[in-house]
Amino acid sequence: MTNSYSTLGRYAGIAMLLTGATASAQAYDKLTVASVSPADGSVVCQLKQVVLQLDGVAEEGVEWQNNLQAPVYDASGTQVTYVTGADSNSGFILRLSSAITEAGTYTIEVPEGAFYTPDWETMEWPLPPVEGTQNDAFTLTYTVEPMDPVVLEYTTPASGSTLTQLNQVSVELSGGDPLFGIEWNSALKATIVNQDGETMEETATIRNMPSGYVMKVSKTITTPGTYTITIPAGALFAINGDMMPVYGTEIKETELVYTVVESEPVEFYSSDPENGSVVALLEYVDTSWTTDVESDVEELFVTNENGETVTTAFLYIEGTDCFLTFEEAIVDNGTYTIVIPQKTLFAFDSEGNRIVDNYNEEVILTYTVENNVGVTSIAEAAKSIRVINGTVSVRGFENPTVEVYDLTGRRVNTASKLLPGLYIIKASDAAASVVERILVK
Repeated sequence: MTNSYSTLGRYAGIAMLLTGATASAQAYDKLTVASVSPADGSVVCQLKQVVLQLDGVAEEGVEWQNNLQAPVYDASGTQVTYVTGADSNSGFILRLSSAITEAGTYTIEVPEGAFYTPDWETMEWPLPPVEGTQNDAFTLTYTVEPMDPVVLEYTTPASGSTLTQLNQVSVELSGGDPLFGIEWNSALKATIVNQDGETMEETATIRNMPSGYVMKVSKTITTPGTYTITIPAGALFAINGDMMPVYGTEIKETELVYTVVESEPVEFYSSDPENGSVVALLEYVDTSWTTDVESDVEELFVTNENGETVTTAFLYIEGTDCFLTFEEAIVDNGTYTIVIPQKTLFAFDSEGNRIVDNYNEEVILTYTVENNVGVTSIAEAAKSIRVINGTVSVRGFENPTVEVYDLTGRRVNTASKLLPGLYIIKASDAAASVVERILVK
């Protein structure tokens, strides 16, 4: 758009001069103020300009009285600056010579005849007014309360995240005054567009919940794809102590992007040793999950029955297995607990992006260490465990689980043959278990 009141007026005047038409042959209305932005009486974070929409505007346009400087007063009646007028595509602008940023109440005094319809019939410059078109004097009053504009600092999940569904986003905002808060314009909703540029039926609105600002999607999105949520300009704004909007604090247009994928849930499957079992010693636990996992957590803690930390468990992840390797093997008799907190492990998509809403729930593993039970009381002739050519053989057990430890309490890999030495071996099945000390020659 390039047309404006004065530009149109000048073209009209030139046409009249060329054709012989006269302005006096037409009827003209008095120029009056139809609306003001920001509205008279508004609270603003700073005062720089005011835009007027005028009634009574003719083709000849609108002129501002030549060299007029309308005064701006503070609450004490002291003039602090002045306004001058200029037309624009958006209306007639009253622009302050210097912006007001200091808190207080300010009044703009626009005198009678400040703007008028120009008389193009004359050859004078500046153009004189057409009689009867001059505005009446009017006053505009504003309260300045300095505040920063509302800005979206971050969201949870963060923009750019991969999810299994998109239903709500927690929003962290800055700006305004923390004592008074930030409001959402209920007439505005955030639009959601998919990767094909199609606007979804779903929309999103922000509400100030007890947990903070939350943007809720009208219908949960589960169809895989990439979605852009656009928060429109002006959707959020600061308010003051009187619950009045503060003009100039409105948020700018803001975009958030999320990718929705399909994924299996991260669920605990099993552990080795089995959760709740009795072991001769405890030096590592292999936990298995229903899907491939990843984690930012590097270590967990092992506690005894008194809640005291006895050692650290370091995490090593390979596919669906999360290995917990202890810094020190636990050989003292007692009950020990390892807590894998919620959100320790996450699933990820085929491109390696973490799926932020697909994580584990809390898992508690408990083990009882009885490291000497039965080892010294078993007679040599009664042994049920044999090592033949370095391979463990167990009598009287069906599909036994075999655990082998050296005398320092360190677990030995049973996949390879045992070398000569003294070992503690535990064998167990669903019905029974046995622990024996074995000398391999």
